[in-house]
Amino acid sequence: MASDSELARVKRLNVVGMVGSIDNDFCGTDMTIGTDSALHRFLKRLIASQARHQGRTTRISLCEFSGENGTASHQRSFILEVMGRHCGYLALMSALACLADWVFVPEDPPGEGWETKMCEELRKGRDAGRRYSIIIIAEGAVDQQGKPIKATDIKEVGS
Repeated sequence: MASDSELARVKRLNVVGMVGSIDNDFCGTDMTIGTDSALHRFLKRLIASQARHQGRTTRISLCEFSGENGTASHQRSFILEVMGRHCGYLALMSALACLADWVFVPEDPPGEGWETKMCEELRKGRDAGRRYSIIIIAEGAVDQQGKPIKATDIKEVGS
């Protein structure tokens, strides 16, 4: 504890706060602490883990997309759910980095009939010779009626 005389010398205390949020959802910042490392970890695991999660729907965001691995040799769809309750930054940046076929973010709810449209687009990709699909969902993604979109919903739509 500081003594009264020490406290008397310090009339003002300046405090600087820094937000640590992997969702990148703090207004007024370009990127919150943790966002870049979360994206890096996601992509690193995305590349390295197809063997453990072949073709399964997974909430922990794992798959592989290189054309020289098991993913491309089978027709599979990887459905990945990433952090982002109110902000789809991680989902969007992940989708861009891995060339995902479809992405769902809270800021842009899909319109009516998105299920049919998504299936048609994925089918077109398969018809064009693409052997795998990647779908990324931010945890806060909802449709225009406010109904949450989860990995299990996408799996049911694609079945």
